[in-house]
Amino acid sequence: MTFDEYQKLAIRTINPKLTREERLDMLALGLSGESGEVADVVKKMRYHSHPLDVDKLLKECGDVMWYVAGLVETCSLPSPCFHNNVDCDVDVFQCLNRDYVPGNTRDACLSLTALRLNRFAAFAGEIVERLVYTGPFHNVEDISDLTQDCREVTRWCAILATVLERKFSDVLLQNAEKLKRRYPDGFTAERSINRSE
Repeated sequence: MTFDEYQKLAIRTINPKLTREERLDMLALGLSGESGEVADVVKKMRYHSHPLDVDKLLKECGDVMWYVAGLVETCSLPSPCFHNNVDCDVDVFQCLNRDYVPGNTRDACLSLTALRLNRFAAFAGEIVERLVYTGPFHNVEDISDLTQDCREVTRWCAILATVLERKFSDVLLQNAEKLKRRYPDGFTAERSINRSE
């Protein structure tokens, strides 16, 4: 699944009643929350003796990408995936390089990845805050920075999948299938409130 294919499926599940500013606010809040969920799964595994829940970690990564897809669509940003191929252009070897990650352990790579993912999600949130609450909506520099932050969030989600020996395109596909089950006819508030999963 390409990012463009995923994005078309994802954006049909955004509440259509939101104004552009409300949508941006919701997307920034959601991106922050979901990237925090990724970090929480890694933290519990590393420091609370929980077994690593790979499926939950990848599900949260897919949820992060829903918010990225929404930001890309709402702000008319270019695809955050170079050449639209989410399984290439990921410098995972840098993440796994012994000089880059002390001890070169998978757990350390997961921590680094979760921290980087949260950093760029926070940067995106700061830009959306300026766009919605304090500045001109189409500030060229902010839009350029938001494009880069969405690329970085996508990159670190793809690295996370690679560290877990999964294809990132499969993460997107799994999330898209969940969205189809949850919202077969697009977003409705009733389905959101009463969802079973």
